[in-house]
Amino acid sequence: MRRSTGLTLVAIGAILVLAVHAQLTIINLRLTGLVLVITGLVGLRAPQRAYRWVRSHQDQFRDALDRFMAAPEQPRRVPLETLLRREITARTPAGRRG
Repeated sequence: MRRSTGLTLVAIGAILVLAVHAQLTIINLRLTGLVLVITGLVGLRAPQRAYRWVRSHQDQFRDALDRFMAAPEQPRRVPLETLLRREITARTPAGRRG
């Protein structure tokens, strides 16, 4: 969340909590304002903490990125002769009667 969005949520929430005295049967405006204030404050604080966390774990991110970008290991291949051997392919699976 950008700083301007967080400040906007805090401002709208504060207006709803402190300045609006209308009562609606559908929604509680004070509770809605309080939720907006809390959301805005959390949104203002979260990017700072996330940035600090990313900076402190930068080496781990680089290692993971290097492993991800490395060439994949070649899987072991089963020789075709092994797959086509008659005694292996002629067996019936367990539980089936042939």
